[in-house]
Amino acid sequence: MDTKTSRVLTVLLVALAVVIGCAGLVGCKKKGPELNPTGPGQYQEAIQAARQWQGPVHPVAGRLYEQGLEQYRAKNFESAASLLDQAVEIGVTKFPMRADAMIYQANALQKIGKYLESAKVARECAAEYPARWESRVILAEYWIWRENYDNAQKQLAAAARVGPREPEVLAGLARVQLYRGAHAGAVETARSARLLRPEDEDLAELYFSVLLSHGNALEQEGDRQGALTQYFLAASLPQVGAELPHLRIARLLFVDGHDAAAERYRQLAVAQRDGEGASLADVFALPPANDGSDVFEYLRMGDFYAARERPDDAAQQFLQAVLVDSQNAEAWFKLGLARATQLDDPPGARQCLYALSLLPEAEEAQRKQLAEAIGEAPEKALEPSPGYVMTASVGDSSSATGESSTEFPAGTRLYFNLILGHPAGVQQMKWTVTGPGGEDFVVESWRQEFFGENTVILMSGTWFTPGEYSVRWESDGAVRAEKTFVLK
Repeated sequence: MDTKTSRVLTVLLVALAVVIGCAGLVGCKKKGPELNPTGPGQYQEAIQAARQWQGPVHPVAGRLYEQGLEQYRAKNFESAASLLDQAVEIGVTKFPMRADAMIYQANALQKIGKYLESAKVARECAAEYPARWESRVILAEYWIWRENYDNAQKQLAAAARVGPREPEVLAGLARVQLYRGAHAGAVETARSARLLRPEDEDLAELYFSVLLSHGNALEQEGDRQGALTQYFLAASLPQVGAELPHLRIARLLFVDGHDAAAERYRQLAVAQRDGEGASLADVFALPPANDGSDVFEYLRMGDFYAARERPDDAAQQFLQAVLVDSQNAEAWFKLGLARATQLDDPPGARQCLYALSLLPEAEEAQRKQLAEAIGEAPEKALEPSPGYVMTASVGDSSSATGESSTEFPAGTRLYFNLILGHPAGVQQMKWTVTGPGGEDFVVESWRQEFFGENTVILMSGTWFTPGEYSVRWESDGAVRAEKTFVLK
């Protein structure tokens, strides 16, 4: 017998030994019989030959896999991870679910906080099954946990090359963008993920949180109109409770002097309340305090600066008191009084007055004194009106009022600008972007109330598919404007 024939027989015998040994295994974790290869690499060759076995799925591996999935669905993640690990180890025979077992195992480990072990399994899966984007998403979660967003972005980019239209990939990208403060990009990505799976509650929850964060960012930039649109969008999501966006809408309307509408939205939020309801810190999107100092120390220092006619310093101390304890009525009252009487900041003062209106422990005398300091402007009665279209444009700048071009490189962030003149009342808005081949890239529908002022509705989107696109704005079922553009 020649050497080549001898080696082939050796490999086949070893492979057969592995198959027979595995058939005798029970549910415990076991790698099979001890092998004594006569030359380097023969053990790996034997495993490879066994994996190419064309017979039925190994019964033990299959049973462990099904038991692991059953435990996973029952949210018994520790038990699921153990069973799936055993299925992976046994699966040296024909076992087409091996990649699935590794992915479920990595997910189960992640859900019980074993991120390092989860990442190890995901890396092995990515190396053995590069077409499985799920392993990259799991690795991205590991890097997000480590707050290493660069590496998370790299893993998600690799996942997107394999599964560019997978909602989970897009959801991961949206979260990384949000953590990095790229709010517009996060909105675009979360919106695309939700369009692919509209009924998914987790994707709706993600889009909801992204819209609230974007609205808060626009508020910080002084764009209350833009923030209102984001909050109205969030309040229109059917799967998510609308209490918090309605409370933020009420606050902004109160700041702008629309007291009756603000109270209407506040009552609507109360009717939608589930449990204790949103905190004042959430309603005002307050950042955390710089330290754990006592609120009364900040109040004392604020009084100290106020007595020495240093209103800016006093207001800063009162603001810190609010950040430490957003339920402290005295802090809101003193901050509002400083803004109204010394800092010429009526909108800021009205924010404080609104906070007092939400605090049961606030004294009526405080509310009355602050309201008198601000001065009440009578509300105008408005007749419902769709308004008229002042501008409808597509461009590569958020400040553009008209198109400089209708052709753009693919991957350019485009801004869709609709300016309505004097709309009033509640309207059902819709914004649609249709791409090449008639595929909808955006279908956004929401209810928004207008108050007779010129209103800017600014949206953005980024797409990479070349071809001709159309964009359409509607209100109450009527088309208000249409545009076309081309990506090259």
